[in-house]
Amino acid sequence: KDKGSSSNLSSKQTEVDSLTSKIEELEAERDSTVGGLAREKKTSAALREEMEQISRRLGKEKKQRKILGEENGKMAENLRLVEERAASLETDLQVATEEHQQGMTDLQTQLAEAKVLNTELETAAARDKVQFEKDLEKAKIDLNKMESHLC
Repeated sequence: KDKGSSSNLSSKQTEVDSLTSKIEELEAERDSTVGGLAREKKTSAALREEMEQISRRLGKEKKQRKILGEENGKMAENLRLVEERAASLETDLQVATEEHQQGMTDLQTQLAEAKVLNTELETAAARDKVQFEKDLEKAKIDLNKMESHLC
């Protein structure tokens, strides 16, 4: 009986050892799984935080793009106004240039007319001078005649 009970006890001890080993394996697996879940939880939280940061950054970038779009629109409008003003100034310059050229042509015509008139006046003055000198000579002759008649 001792031998059978010892063998039975040994068998039971082996079974207990086997179950204890199995329990230890399951506890180690559980600990590993719990640790893995904790790591995944941390990773998930970090990813969620990173997504929130990206979302905030995208929101800021969207606002900046909107502002840049508005500024671009304002710059395009200013450019259009500047181009209109430049076109207006170019037209004004063209008109002023044409008026200046017409004025120069008119002045050249007046200058040519003044030169002709001046030449005519000089000719008339020379003719009048010659006539005056003739008349003066005749008057001197007439004066000499009168003086000689008086004497």
